[in-house]
Amino acid sequence: MVRRNALLSAVALGASAALLAACGNSASQPPAALPVTHAVAASPSPTPSPSPDASASIPADLTINFEPPTTTDPKLLAVTADAKAMVYAYEEALARGSVQDPLVHTLVTQQADLQITELLTQLIGKKTRPSGTVTFFKVTPSQTNGFFGVAFCEDDTKAVPVTVQGDARQGNAPTGSNALRQWGVSFGKDAKGNLVINYLSTQVGGRACT
Repeated sequence: MVRRNALLSAVALGASAALLAACGNSASQPPAALPVTHAVAASPSPTPSPSPDASASIPADLTINFEPPTTTDPKLLAVTADAKAMVYAYEEALARGSVQDPLVHTLVTQQADLQITELLTQLIGKKTRPSGTVTFFKVTPSQTNGFFGVAFCEDDTKAVPVTVQGDARQGNAPTGSNALRQWGVSFGKDAKGNLVINYLSTQVGGRACT
C-alpha cells in the first residue's frame, strides 16, 4: 500500500497494551494517546462468527499478507477474521479509487464507518493505489471485560504506488517509519447482539510496529 501519511484518530478497544499506548491520531490533530472508551457493553459476550475476506476484489499486481495470530481461542480468531475482511475491503476501495465502495461499509458501523470514510477520502485524493506486497503483522486480538479488539501493524516497504487509472508507477515504496502503520480495531454489539466493528484508529509510524 502507498504510504498513507494522513492520520486517523480513534479508539482501539481490547488491543494489547503496547499497541494501544501508541495508537491515536486524527487527521487534524498531532499524535496523542488514546483514551479508554467503552462504546458498547458486552455482557455476556456473544461468540462472533468469522467473516470471509475472499469477497473483496484485489488487483492482480497486489499481494496482501495478513499474518495469523498465535491464539487458538475461537472468539479471538473470529474477530480477527472480521478485522481481516475489513482490511481486504479497504484495499479494494483504495484500488478502485472509490470512497463509497460498498463492501467496506457493510463491515463497519457507527463511528468506524465515518473513520474509514475519512481515511479513504484522504488516501484516494492522491489518485494512487498500492501494488506489490502489503503485509499486516503483529496481529493481536484480545478480550478484556467483555470487549473485543484487534491490533496489528501494516508494512508498506514493498508496496509501490501506481495510479488508479492506468497503473502507471508513481515513485517508490515508502521506507523507514513512513512505511509502517499501526491499526486498532474495536468491536461493539449491534441491535441483535452481534459483534460489529464500531471504532478504529490508525497511526503512521506507530512505535509498537518498529
